[in-house]
Amino acid sequence: MTPRSVLITASLLAGLVLAAGCKSSSGTAAPAAAPVTVRLLAYVNVSSGCQQATVDFLHSLPGKYPGVQVELVDFGDGGPGAARWEQSGLKCMALEINGQSIVKYPVEGTMRVMAFRAPAGFYWEHADLEAAVQAAGQGTLQPATEEEFLAGGGTAPTQAEVDKYKAERKPDGAQ
Repeated sequence: MTPRSVLITASLLAGLVLAAGCKSSSGTAAPAAAPVTVRLLAYVNVSSGCQQATVDFLHSLPGKYPGVQVELVDFGDGGPGAARWEQSGLKCMALEINGQSIVKYPVEGTMRVMAFRAPAGFYWEHADLEAAVQAAGQGTLQPATEEEFLAGGGTAPTQAEVDKYKAERKPDGAQ
């Protein structure tokens, strides 16, 4: 064999070894790519029980999507959760994916703009949230503006809706 053919053969073998994911010289397998961290902060009136389906759905996401971290802030607790919710400036339930409650992500060749505000059924469904979480995990979720949401046909909660929601809440957090 010529020196050139030895070099080519060695290069090809090295490439095959790396591509096959063989154990490193330390005897451990090369680490797989770490999942993208998706942080989901959910301001939900958990204490009332009226959002239990959404709470259950939120709890299911980390099992389906590695890297998803869910934090629930119970604003119906009358204590720290309620204080944190009020400090956030929110007027109703909201979900933030990586710090954003209004996001956009690709769906069938177009960008869908979604506002994760108010309970499921007002502006979004659980399937919309799952699609947004998937997009975040794939790195295709982007922040969006209120204007983009409204321009796409979305509506913002009216003050009457907010007032009605607050009036229905009992001081102990029950509905």
